[in-house]
Amino acid sequence: MTVGAVAVGLQAFTAQDGEQDAGQVYAEDAPRSAGDDDSAASGEASPESDGGQSLSEEGADSAETDAEMGVLDVESFASGTDYSASTDLLAALRGLGDHTADGEVPAELADLAAGGAFWRACEDAIVEEYESLLVAVDFARYESAPAIMALLVSDEGEIAVALTPACADGVVEALAVQP
Repeated sequence: MTVGAVAVGLQAFTAQDGEQDAGQVYAEDAPRSAGDDDSAASGEASPESDGGQSLSEEGADSAETDAEMGVLDVESFASGTDYSASTDLLAALRGLGDHTADGEVPAELADLAAGGAFWRACEDAIVEEYESLLVAVDFARYESAPAIMALLVSDEGEIAVALTPACADGVVEALAVQP
């Protein structure tokens, strides 16, 4: 069930980006040709057997690195923004990216931003409350209060929410919701 929700959420999120990746084929999905098998039979080294890391090994290493860094599987930011009731939260959260300046994480959100059990409890509470896939968070402020700004996607579309740090205790207290 979770995998289906993730796939649906990613499709909805990707669809908004103008389907720019729709034609991309990944190596594991690409059709195999006779030439692929010939290189293995002729003794030529394949990318997986050349002594380098395989994709699964790289994934394991990056997962460990992500766990050390904090939030897993969710784009996370600390923009330093103090959002307000007049802010278009959907547009603001969609606009977060590499160009986003690294701001300071409010002290009240530091444990959440670090990942671990607090973040997992918060993420689970958010997903359960909104029945949506959490795709991005900004550890920032809303009306000067520390807030987890979350972008979620579901079959019904996107939603942006500003939440208090109480989600670390499994309690979802919304400061703002924008469908």
